[in-house]
Amino acid sequence: EQRRALEGIAAVLWERRLRQPGHGPADHAQVLSDELEQLGVRDQAFALEEVVREAIAATAGLASARGVHLNLNVQGYPEAFADEAITRQLLISLLGLLVQHGDHGDIEVGLRHEGRWALADFVAPGDGPEDLEMQLLTPTRLATHLGGQLTLEPSEAGLRVHLRLPTAQEETVAIVDDNPRTLRLFERYLEPYRYRPILIQDSAKALEQIHSVRPGLVILDIMMREVDGWGILQALRTDPATRDIPVLICSVLNDAQLAESLGAAAYLRKPVSQGELVRALDQARQARDAEPGRPDRRPPASG
Repeated sequence: EQRRALEGIAAVLWERRLRQPGHGPADHAQVLSDELEQLGVRDQAFALEEVVREAIAATAGLASARGVHLNLNVQGYPEAFADEAITRQLLISLLGLLVQHGDHGDIEVGLRHEGRWALADFVAPGDGPEDLEMQLLTPTRLATHLGGQLTLEPSEAGLRVHLRLPTAQEETVAIVDDNPRTLRLFERYLEPYRYRPILIQDSAKALEQIHSVRPGLVILDIMMREVDGWGILQALRTDPATRDIPVLICSVLNDAQLAESLGAAAYLRKPVSQGELVRALDQARQARDAEPGRPDRRPPASG
């Protein structure tokens, strides 16, 4: 209870600090980025319901003082795969803002599982999303850092905040690079996350292996001896079986515009940090999953 109280106090004080003069959106983004970089990432599978209940307990005193009731409805067993501590801070910050925004009313919290995502919906009384848009910068950036997404929209009850977090399901990533050191480095980069790397050093066999594995994403080098990355990218984009797989180009060359024209989802200049690589994968995955009619390219279950 003491830990939850301290987390609640920290969330409230943090929001007040960001609203003080000299802490505009740009400053806020940099301070938050520095803090997250210092914390590091400890992704793991956890029950979303338990963390939401902890956040509700942390904000219960504030809610009671304002005459706000927090109601939780859970469908199934939604499990997320993210940094549990950062998720808790996100939820405490979000609930604290919603409680302060809507005096004397009910806040409905709904949890469920849908495909690759663990979903949390927060419906609260209020005048409209424009009142909260700037205040939600912190939880929105935390959601993005977790590989998820937070959106705000009006509803009949007032407003609705929709949070989605990745599930514990692994995402297969094919990494095509003829440099074994780069392959090992990227493998270490992705180890703490939900991405399962498939290492492909022989570029001549890359297309065959990608067809066999059916990865959700591809990271592709350009300068390779047998078959260069441009040829592989064009082949992937023109083949109906692979054209929907997002391809991230990662090269020492500066050809971002050419990569985009050939259908690459992102372009990364080497050397690439762990944070840059994971953020690019998260963004490409989110863009892919947001498109209607996108086929499910998860590998078939074994056995």
